[in-house]
Amino acid sequence: MQNSYLSVRNDLIKQYTSIGATSKEVQSLFELKYGRKISVRQIQRVKKQKGLSTMKEESSLELIIQAIKEELKAHGKLLGYRAMQKRLQLTYGLVVRRRTVMMLIRVLDENGSDARQKRRLQRRIYHSKGPNFCWHCDGYDKLKKFGIAIHACIDGFSRRIMWLDASSSNNNPKFIAHYYIQCVKENEGCPQLLRTDKGSENSNLAVIQPILRHFHTDSLSGKNSHRYGKSTTNQRVEAFWSQLRRSYSDWWMSFFKVCSVVLVNYCGIHTI
Repeated sequence: MQNSYLSVRNDLIKQYTSIGATSKEVQSLFELKYGRKISVRQIQRVKKQKGLSTMKEESSLELIIQAIKEELKAHGKLLGYRAMQKRLQLTYGLVVRRRTVMMLIRVLDENGSDARQKRRLQRRIYHSKGPNFCWHCDGYDKLKKFGIAIHACIDGFSRRIMWLDASSSNNNPKFIAHYYIQCVKENEGCPQLLRTDKGSENSNLAVIQPILRHFHTDSLSGKNSHRYGKSTTNQRVEAFWSQLRRSYSDWWMSFFKVCSVVLVNYCGIHTI
C-alpha cells in the first residue's frame, strides 16, 4: 500500500513539474486532489532523486541573441534584466534563464547596462491599509510636446492601474473627471482616499470624491476623502512614471525628436 502511494506521489510530482509547477504549487495541487499533505522538502527530495526541473531546456542561444538584438533596436533598450526575460518569454515564446539575459545584455548593450545601474535609487517605504484605500492620480507631460498627454491613477496597495489614458490634454478638468467617473462605475465604488496634486485639472475630482464619500462615517468621509500634495511626493504614481519612462517613453521621446528633425529638414509643409 505504501509503495503504491509513493509511486502515485512520484508520478504526480513528475507530471506537475513537467508543466512548470513550482514545489509549492505541486504541494497545493497534491493536497487538493488527494486531501493529503506533503511537505515542500519531500517534493524537492523527489525532484532531486528523479532529476526533475521546473525549468524546461533553454532555447538556443542564437534565437535568444536574435530576439534581444531586435528588442534593443526599440524601447526594449530601456528594459532591465527581469523585464527583458519576461518580454522574451511572452513575446517570442523563448525559454531563457535570467542569468543568460543578464550576460547577453551586458555584452550586447554595455553602455545601456551601465546607465541603468547608475539610475538606481533608494526605495522609500510606502504604507497602505488595503485595496481601494488610496488611489493616486497624476498627469505625465514628457510626451506632451509631441501631442500625447497621459493621465493615470494607481491603487496604492495593489499598484493596479485604475486608468491610463492618452489624449490631447491632461489639464482639462472635464477629461480627468470623466476618467474618474468611468473608473468608479467599472469598479462599482470609489477609494476611501484620493490623492492628487493642486493642479487645476483636479478641481472637479476635489468636489466629486467628497460627495461620493459624504454619507460614510469613517475618519475619511466627506471632505477628508480627498487630499492634495506635491506631485513629486505622490510616491506610487511617480514610481509608475519612472518605470514607464525607463521601459517605453524614453525611446519614444528620442524617436519623435528624430522625426521632428527629419520633418524640419526635408518637409516644410507641416510648418506652413
